[in-house]
Amino acid sequence: MFDDIIFLAKGGLTAYHGPVKKVEEYFAGIGIPVPDRVNPPDHFIDILEGLVKPSETVTYQQLPVRWMLHNGYTVPPDMLHYADEISASSSSSNANQAIKGADEASDQSFAGEFWEDMKSNVQLQKDHIEATFLTIKDLSGRRTPGVARQYRYYVGRVGKQQLREAKSQAVDYLLLLVAGAILGTLTKVNDETFGSLGYTYTIIAVFN
Repeated sequence: MFDDIIFLAKGGLTAYHGPVKKVEEYFAGIGIPVPDRVNPPDHFIDILEGLVKPSETVTYQQLPVRWMLHNGYTVPPDMLHYADEISASSSSSNANQAIKGADEASDQSFAGEFWEDMKSNVQLQKDHIEATFLTIKDLSGRRTPGVARQYRYYVGRVGKQQLREAKSQAVDYLLLLVAGAILGTLTKVNDETFGSLGYTYTIIAVFN
């Protein structure tokens, strides 16, 4: 039916925006699989509304932050504590997986996980520093027009409206001209025989 889908968390924050085919893959990757015999959109909406608990390590408040981190967006200062929770849960999850698979895991995979954790922690520290000492750029791309630009827009709208009214008046005058010509032809009067009938048709043509 459609190619893309968007899920909004409470507050209008984006929890997912992308292809429909990858929505289950994305949520499963962050620890929210879809149970058997459950409609995926309904399941995700219930989670976003807080009606269903996603898992022990994921909360519905974290979902917008997880989407920001997934796409490399800057996390707002008032939501950095969710990023800390995600980092802590990720570290805890990685530690549990390392304990369970200690006999099978190689030194290379352990070094890779350790390196990913370090990069995540460095990124979080960088976000903290930017939020504390730097001004966060507005990523919305919206610019409020100045007074001069707004006045220009206003003049443009008024001009277009006047042009529409002028066209309408021109059409009315043309219709009056045609109606007067037709009535004048039908009455077949001259200056001497104009009379009351001519005045009557003239008034009808003007008011029409």
